[in-house]
Amino acid sequence: MACTPDPNNPSQCFYDPIQTGLSDGNPQEEADQPGQSCNNGTANTGVINGNVTISAGEQCTYTSPCEIKGNLTINGDPSGVLRTGVWLNCAVDGNLTDNAGMLVLASSAHVFGNVQISQGSTFTLGPGVLIDGNLQIQSVPGTQLGTVCGTTVKGNLQVQNNRSPIQIGETPMQQNCPGNTVSGNLQCTGNNPVPTSGSNKVSGQNQCSG
Repeated sequence: MACTPDPNNPSQCFYDPIQTGLSDGNPQEEADQPGQSCNNGTANTGVINGNVTISAGEQCTYTSPCEIKGNLTINGDPSGVLRTGVWLNCAVDGNLTDNAGMLVLASSAHVFGNVQISQGSTFTLGPGVLIDGNLQIQSVPGTQLGTVCGTTVKGNLQVQNNRSPIQIGETPMQQNCPGNTVSGNLQCTGNNPVPTSGSNKVSGQNQCSG
């Protein structure tokens, strides 16, 4: 069972999941879907202990108040046939890795580790997102725009070897994408097209401009 069994009735949960949401959920106890806590089509809330893995074809929403006390990994379908995605508006205590999925980090999203986006991913980060580690966007193909707007990155922000258009902050000719705050370096290398970047506050080196 993906919950604490009732000692007086082992076939039932000790807490009613309808009342507590995922606060009593333990992904390590899910024999049929180890490491997963996603209810397609339903907003997930509460505390989720352990790591969470999203598989191809799953579309998951995590809304405040909630906390994932581990890593969050999105393993989507690189071909794009199976739609896979996560809308996150709460905390991830570990790392967040997006492999070929759609990722939206909303205004209350806080990742305490690193964020890595790669493969056939589409992404919208911010405004209001906080990342305590590094943000790395690399080897993303395709034609859909990925945006990083109004996001605070306490580590480095690296954008490398992508073939999709990426916007990092806004230039004077653009609107609706506030600049980002990067405590480390902002690096752009090997991208085609060159990312659009502007109005970012970077404490280290800024290799992305225009």
